[in-house]
Amino acid sequence: CVLKISEHTPSHLAILENANVLARYASICQQNGIVPIVEPEILPDG
Repeated sequence: CVLKISEHTPSHLAILENANVLARYASICQQNGIVPIVEPEILPDG
């Protein structure tokens, strides 16, 4: 998920939810013996 970064976005809630989704994905992968590849991207142009 690409989030546009500006003075007011992303919201604190959006950041927390995105981190939660990535953590759940990593946990499910590890439970199934798969190495998760988690690469949150920060693009200067959003």
